[in-house]
Amino acid sequence: DQQARMAGLLAALARTSWSSCRAPLGALCHQGFAESGYASILSSSTTIASAWRHMATKKAQELRAGDIIQRDGRLLRVTKFMWEHGRARAQGFILLDLFDVRGGGGKSGIKLKLNEDVTLADLQAVSAQVLYVEGKTVHLMDPETFDQFTAPVEVFGTAGRWLIPEVIVGLKMLDTEPVTGTLPPKVAVKVLEAEAAVPKDDGSTSRSVVVEGDNHIVCPGHIAAGNTVWVSTDSGLYSSKKS
Repeated sequence: DQQARMAGLLAALARTSWSSCRAPLGALCHQGFAESGYASILSSSTTIASAWRHMATKKAQELRAGDIIQRDGRLLRVTKFMWEHGRARAQGFILLDLFDVRGGGGKSGIKLKLNEDVTLADLQAVSAQVLYVEGKTVHLMDPETFDQFTAPVEVFGTAGRWLIPEVIVGLKMLDTEPVTGTLPPKVAVKVLEAEAAVPKDDGSTSRSVVVEGDNHIVCPGHIAAGNTVWVSTDSGLYSSKKS
């Protein structure tokens, strides 16, 4: 009967490897669906990943800075989480500062009840190698499949200036859309221009040099043009000379 068929479908889903969630239903767990009597569903072009994505939720009080949520058709990153205590026996509220990922970086704030459900964007983490930057776009390559794609430099925030060719970066994707990007803590860059070091009154010889990406950093006097140095992608400060 219908209940038994539904139970079979749920059992098939339980046996399904969610690592294949991005594949179309027509390519997923054919045997499990066929056993349940729902083989006709396999012709659907909808992906399980897309359907599941809309079901992922958190309670407002469980949100934290960095979470990406979907609200009113917008994709929003939580930048600040605050708990507002209620008066007397009132439960209180959650105050969120939000950054519009798609809307040109607009900022907003909302107040939510503690147990209010919030829809999360279930993002897929991928790695990519930087090929080159062209204007506000970075060209990337999947290191396993060699497929090439692009992402806005702005998804990497202020660290985007260190998108140097061959650097491996991390991305979180919503379907095929890059939402956020991260660089490794340090990147190796070549020094392109460096003036001769002149001792200062305090005895230091540090001065500003030009490195890849048309970036300027302060390096010790022994660093010369042609050297490769490690730079912090967070602070943009010189770390050490690459041996």
